[in-house]
Amino acid sequence: MTKLQFGLQIYSVRDHCQNKEDMLACLKGLKAMGYNVCQMAGQSRDITPAELRALLDESGMECPAIHTSYERMRDDFDAFVKDMKTIGCRYLGIGMPGEYKTPEGIVRFAKEASAIGAKLAKEGMKLMYHNHAYEFERLEETGKTILEMLAENSDENLYFELDLFWVQRGGANPIDMLRKMKGRMVTSHIKDMNGSADNANVIAPIGKGNLNFAAIIPACDECGVEYVFIEQDNAPESDSMACVEYSLNTLKKMGGRF
Repeated sequence: MTKLQFGLQIYSVRDHCQNKEDMLACLKGLKAMGYNVCQMAGQSRDITPAELRALLDESGMECPAIHTSYERMRDDFDAFVKDMKTIGCRYLGIGMPGEYKTPEGIVRFAKEASAIGAKLAKEGMKLMYHNHAYEFERLEETGKTILEMLAENSDENLYFELDLFWVQRGGANPIDMLRKMKGRMVTSHIKDMNGSADNANVIAPIGKGNLNFAAIIPACDECGVEYVFIEQDNAPESDSMACVEYSLNTLKKMGGRF
């Protein structure tokens, strides 16, 4: 049995979360499958934070984490924090806005995000950077990858939420990257890769691809990750709910705690 807890990134089932009624049915369906924890992203923006909290409470699901707008937390901090507390989210995932994607901008973003992370820490929250594959590109100007630049130019107030599919897609070793980020991770994303060069970005349910989860999951435990969220950005084989149920069943057979 793992120490960490598995949950679901709601983006995986966003097709069932575009109004309150459907989202409540979806959350209740996930709970019935065996999920207890989720991370928000991709649901209808018309659902307010208070309504979202009510849906979570009625379904019995917990939501300790979210993917959210960096620009909003930067530009409207107080209102943003109020909304996060309403939902109950303490782990806040972000990406890098396009305006920062130059060598100088990456450094600026790392320092700026660290300062915002320090403000969030005072509110009991952690700021986490979620990667895709491009962060593993080595820049000619610096000789370093984007992820290396982010890590070196930020402080302990910026955490990293490694998406291990995109780590492998970017050409790095997921276990090596987990160990490099030890102490700066509280959540991670997992999804499976079908191994076909023609469909490199097609994501499979956990257990139908080639990522080495028998080694990855113990490495997450070893590195102090608290939550690992299943995220299937697309559902090529069947309905998204069927895909996330397959992933749950695969991980339960491996001793995963939900």
